[in-house]
Amino acid sequence: MTLHKLLVILGFACLTSAFCNVLPFHMSMPVQNLNGTQDFYENILGAKVVKVTEDEISLNFYGHSLVFRVSESFVLQPSPPEPYVVEGKNYEGHGRHFGLVLEKETWQKIRNRLHETSSQIKILAEFIKNEGTENEIGFMMILDPAGYAVELKYLNDQWLAIRDDKKSR
Repeated sequence: MTLHKLLVILGFACLTSAFCNVLPFHMSMPVQNLNGTQDFYENILGAKVVKVTEDEISLNFYGHSLVFRVSESFVLQPSPPEPYVVEGKNYEGHGRHFGLVLEKETWQKIRNRLHETSSQIKILAEFIKNEGTENEIGFMMILDPAGYAVELKYLNDQWLAIRDDKKSR
């Protein structure tokens, strides 16, 4: 058990967590179909529905506010794939995306749900880097039903997400 996990159990997480003072973000995006969007974010990614109207859905996305609004004329112009290499393997990514840093257990549950569903969710990249070390990182880049690129990752050392020193990444 890491020191951080012990302090979380004891109620002192903010003494060590890199994310104690991080405020939630709010993002609103157009979609053509709310039903597929709601199903994906609620049942696959684990977001909590806050409000649903005829033309809008508001979600609690792990403490952040994510809103999708119907726009029948909206057509997503996705950013072109950007290939990159991690530990000798080629992956497809998207420069224009949004994402979350999750706890490892949450990331694994989402990964399992993605692999168990027979949906048309496109997994662009998935890997675990530095496995078994304190610098272990789990990473997934997926496309949601509207075509938005979503990055999900976990870091054994959550400080890696906000450190200023590039050597630590």
